[in-house]
Amino acid sequence: MGALPVLELDDSSGPTESLPIIEYLEEPHPDPPMIGIEPLERVRVRERERLAEMSILNRITRIFVNTSPLLARRKQAPQARALPAAPHFMDQRVGANIFVAGPFPTIADCTLFAAFAHAERADVHIDDCYQNLMRWYVTFGKRPSARA
Repeated sequence: MGALPVLELDDSSGPTESLPIIEYLEEPHPDPPMIGIEPLERVRVRERERLAEMSILNRITRIFVNTSPLLARRKQAPQARALPAAPHFMDQRVGANIFVAGPFPTIADCTLFAAFAHAERADVHIDDCYQNLMRWYVTFGKRPSARA
């Protein structure tokens, strides 16, 4: 399919979707638990990871594709350089929590952090009114794994 990421397995197959790849890797290496341990935790992690992808990362990518000089040869539909209708819902879900989906970092944090890092590289502004998200980003960004 020409998609990324891809995980090449010993049998030469190659899943290309992030969540199945993560689940495959989590089974033999469940510590730290990146997708949750209990059913409710897993639901919360998957919900918030999907929200981070759909409501933030995809919007940032759309803005970048439509405004970047690097992609000027494409037909672009210029838009504002701020994240439109940014997700109050996600800001509320994060609240005062240290991590996006519970007491430990998960794939939801990884996806949201990737979205914010992509926004910085793409020069897409995320409105400061999303105080919980902004606080989370600064705090999560100080983790050694986020700086690596």
